[in-house]
Amino acid sequence: MEQTVIVFPFTDRAQAVLASSQKQWRSWAQGSVTRKLYEGADAYELGSVQLRDDVLTVSMVAINRESGDSACQQVLAARANVLVGTRACLTPTNIPVTATSANPNLAGDDAERLANAMLAKVKV
Repeated sequence: MEQTVIVFPFTDRAQAVLASSQKQWRSWAQGSVTRKLYEGADAYELGSVQLRDDVLTVSMVAINRESGDSACQQVLAARANVLVGTRACLTPTNIPVTATSANPNLAGDDAERLANAMLAKVKV
């Protein structure tokens, strides 16, 4: 579980970052992404990008040994001048993940629930 909070001086800045991120995330979604490391690479299969009520979500699942057997949900959300980012990963039990059986939905919605709880504390 990871969480980040950024407070901008103006509301429009948080919305601009959210809009820019949505465009970037959609360009990657529904496909595989590889991140090169020093001695190998992580590879993930991404699900669809969703935007509901200023909460941007995407789920992903690892598809190679270097990535581990994890499924993660990444969230970016805005309320007023506050931007929150959360990421929650889990290891699905009894479901070996391979490139042919990858299902990003195995990630669940823990990151989205955390982001919504954080946004609920933002006073407008």
